[in-house]
Amino acid sequence: KVFSEPPSINWWHLAVSGAERNARVRNAMIKILAIIVVVQLCIVLPYAHFIVAPYSSIGTAAGGTKMQIAGMILGNVNMFVSLQIFFTSYGVGFHRKDGMDMMILCANTALVMVNTFFNIVMTALMVFSRTDEGFGIEIFLSMKSLVAISVEGDLAE
Repeated sequence: KVFSEPPSINWWHLAVSGAERNARVRNAMIKILAIIVVVQLCIVLPYAHFIVAPYSSIGTAAGGTKMQIAGMILGNVNMFVSLQIFFTSYGVGFHRKDGMDMMILCANTALVMVNTFFNIVMTALMVFSRTDEGFGIEIFLSMKSLVAISVEGDLAE
């Protein structure tokens, strides 16, 4: 007698063909990337521009209640994006749970990479805007003045 079903089989998706699943994966990835781009442009960019940049322009770091509220908002938005990734991956049509888990892992990794890249670029833009040494990688390659050392120190913080 069998008392249980294997938990790693998605029985409701067994009728989904490989070609249909691949089309669904492609559409799901486009949807997930679109959500990430919209979040970056509509929430993270205004946060960086209106909350962080004014403090950076005068040489201080933003802090206090504004940053706590912004951190909670950004954390909740990232949670909602991760939930959307999970539910989108769940509905794609993977026959086994491991395929769905791999898609969730890859999509969440892409989300973290995009968030990290955006934060690094915004930090670099704010730091470079405070110098008159130019803008670009060349500021790190030459140490003609103490500004280059200061910029590297600011980026390291």
